[in-house]
Amino acid sequence: MRESSPPRSTALDRPALGLVMQLVALSMLPGQLSLVAFMLIEGMPEFHLASLATLQLVATGLQLAAGIAISRRAAARPLAAAYCIGSLALAIVAAVLFAVEGEGASAIIVVVVEALPGPLVIVVGSLALRLDRLPDQRSPADVAAVLLVLGSSSLIAIAVTIVNQARMMSETGSSPGMWVSLIWPWVVSGATAVVAIHAGRILLRTDSEAAARRALIRYVLVAIGTAAVLGVPAIVWILVNTDDHKLFVLVSPVAGLAISVARPLLIWSYAKPTLRDPMPASRRELCAPLVWAALWAVPLLLSRWPAVLQIGEASGAAIAVELGVLLSALAVANVVAVLATLRGDRRAFAAALTATASGGRSSSRSARWR
Repeated sequence: MRESSPPRSTALDRPALGLVMQLVALSMLPGQLSLVAFMLIEGMPEFHLASLATLQLVATGLQLAAGIAISRRAAARPLAAAYCIGSLALAIVAAVLFAVEGEGASAIIVVVVEALPGPLVIVVGSLALRLDRLPDQRSPADVAAVLLVLGSSSLIAIAVTIVNQARMMSETGSSPGMWVSLIWPWVVSGATAVVAIHAGRILLRTDSEAAARRALIRYVLVAIGTAAVLGVPAIVWILVNTDDHKLFVLVSPVAGLAISVARPLLIWSYAKPTLRDPMPASRRELCAPLVWAALWAVPLLLSRWPAVLQIGEASGAAIAVELGVLLSALAVANVVAVLATLRGDRRAFAAALTATASGGRSSSRSARWR
């Protein structure tokens, strides 16, 4: 009797993918929860808008659940299948609704691509990547890479925001008190980014369980403390000073605070079982989350091209060309970083880190241009 061959390894057997899926889902929840809360508090809008918002929230919830299952390697396939089906349903419904509303083909393409990066990563990762080059177990290196990406991308965003706000305030002749009130929250947020980068470096270089645990606990406490310092006063101010639409106004800061607390706790939950016997990470281990994050960013970057064309129509061709070149270069950089990682290139980690931090931040910024 012929022995049955073991099941083929897929992207769902790589816990680092689950970690990336969870973090991406958390980043999308505040905006989606605010939209649903607005519909419930202010009265349900037209059916097609309500159905689209509901499908978005369901798909994100399934993504979070599938990510948890993948990272724990527990019944991941049914949840991943449900997530992919939910994302496909979201893409179809959005495309039909946009077509009925008379939106152009470019807008339909954007909304479809934005709904499908997760399923695309799962399919492409399972069929086209050499998964034997990526670890099939959790590792402290997974968390180290995520912390370095989160910290680096946050510092990029904070620096850009401070420069923009300083330029606007200098043009309006703002008082010193206004400068402090607008910039200090970003400075406080920068503390979390710096601590995240430091914790990531410790996790990479130490073989001491105690040192790794202390670095990660320090990050968790600073991240939660920073979220509380920035979020709680805003919530209290709304409770005291807002009369109209108080519940709706509260949704965004409360959801943001909850997600800001959940993110470090999620990272701690993923890392805790791996800290029993930490050791300096190999490049192969280190790049696993970056492969999935870099792949995730590629369709999002490419989907911004219609927005770039709209910006060109409004502001001139020069800026459209610059933005188009930037987005295309970042998409190519992400793909090159993934290929270099899977080939075992010694420079793969630096390339993947740079591409992931810059690409993910640029894709999210271009979303706000639309």
